[in-house]
Amino acid sequence: MSRVLVWSALTLLGTASASVLPRSLTTDGASFASETYDYIIVGGGTAGLAVAARLAENSSVTVGVVEAGQYIVDDPLIDTPQLFSQTQGNPKYDWMFESVAQPGLNNRVMAMPRGKVLGGSSALNYMAFDRASKAEYDAWEKLGSSGWNWNGIVSYMKVAEDFTNTDPFRNSSSLYPSQGVAGPIGSGYNTWYSDVTPPYRESLANLGIPTNLNPDSGDAYGLYNCPMSVNRTTGKRSYSASTYYAYSAQRSNLVVLTGGQATKINFSNKTISGDHVATGVSFVSDSNAYTVNARKEVILSAGSLQSPQLLELSGIGNSTLLKKFGITPLVNLPGVGENLQDHVFIPTSYELKPGKTTFDILRNNATFAAEAQAQYAATHDGIYAATHSAFSFINLASYVNNSTIQAMKTKLYQEIADLGITALERAQFAIQKTWLDKKLGHTEIIMFPGYFSFSGPKANASYISMLFAIQHPFSRGNIHIGSADPLVKGVYDPKYFSKSIDLQTLVEAVKFGMKISKTEPLASSIVARQDPAP
Repeated sequence: MSRVLVWSALTLLGTASASVLPRSLTTDGASFASETYDYIIVGGGTAGLAVAARLAENSSVTVGVVEAGQYIVDDPLIDTPQLFSQTQGNPKYDWMFESVAQPGLNNRVMAMPRGKVLGGSSALNYMAFDRASKAEYDAWEKLGSSGWNWNGIVSYMKVAEDFTNTDPFRNSSSLYPSQGVAGPIGSGYNTWYSDVTPPYRESLANLGIPTNLNPDSGDAYGLYNCPMSVNRTTGKRSYSASTYYAYSAQRSNLVVLTGGQATKINFSNKTISGDHVATGVSFVSDSNAYTVNARKEVILSAGSLQSPQLLELSGIGNSTLLKKFGITPLVNLPGVGENLQDHVFIPTSYELKPGKTTFDILRNNATFAAEAQAQYAATHDGIYAATHSAFSFINLASYVNNSTIQAMKTKLYQEIADLGITALERAQFAIQKTWLDKKLGHTEIIMFPGYFSFSGPKANASYISMLFAIQHPFSRGNIHIGSADPLVKGVYDPKYFSKSIDLQTLVEAVKFGMKISKTEPLASSIVARQDPAP
């Protein structure tokens, strides 16, 4: 299990699996490049495979996908929900990206896990399958994306979902109208829960944090039982390779190249209108360089860390930076790679008194673990098919006193005023400022029923962990090339805690965690906080 103080949090999605390699899959770069496709998608990850599958529904077009990772099938580290964190930091699955030294973290270099497999980070993430509140989607439209709001996209969320069971804490056999069925992504709730969950829920309620039984409705405030992207029939992770791709893999008009790393997007000369048109993609496969051409479009879906790098390598970005590395600028677009906003979380762990069953039992009791594995193999449920699911989204006023909030805001406004920020950043900050006073999830608390921290668990001990995350950090970083060599990783600088309010938010959140641990009925089960050390 990952044990770090602060880790870049991941975007969230989720398996069925194929037992034979589909005909649409190839590792032959020369064969792939010999064809011209209507659409070429760079990146077979969370979004890229969804786009590929939808385009391939039209049998009159051809779709090619260039993916650097491999198609890893029937791998327990990907498929088994309880093993969710073991792929991160493993180069078989993870790009192993790292930030530059972060001044806000005493110059520490931080891991930035990203999936290097077919399915991308949806094969590595923590499988939480929830939605934000309505206002958070409506903000996209306020920033200029017409139609990109809650009402415009919620129906598409439902089309993607296949909820097969209901929240057991609701005592109802009916799904909410806000939840979709018959979509590709297996969605649902755990069938195993730790007995530390009820007292935790009650303690939060005693501190004024409400329980939300319908968080998918556009109001995600409060504590709720989070659904997971898990196929409840198979008990496996449901992610883009096992859903969107697997369901389209036999289409003759779809070809996916694995083991092929895109190195550049190629453009034609300017059109009459003065625009550059993408015509194909250069890539490397088995140390050989190839180019594949597109009739209609090249769709860049290489993820938040690699899409900016590919744009700059292709001549789109800040012309001063491009010239520094000998790249001829095609479009001077200084915003490429800028305005990076990344979540961070801090885990805290508390030792429990004997008598509570948590995920730690898999470490402490070999007999129980073997029986649980047998159950998972036979019926695809139980503790191995379960993950953490008690999620809370709360505002600052829920746990920080008003005078402290006002001091945090005053310092933030001074910091922003001292910066030369772009019009986009100014508009974003204006929205975020209003959210500080609203009943929106500024801070996330994930309760993990087991040990999830950094010093290491004690022998035969059980724990409850609380992970505190910032949902809308004010800190902004950037991603840029550090070399003209496309196989050299980019320079990733998220600038964690460059705005003081982000650090202060997490400091206050950890204090709130202590308050939760001392609130009944949970308090009666707590020995002491282990991480961070009291």
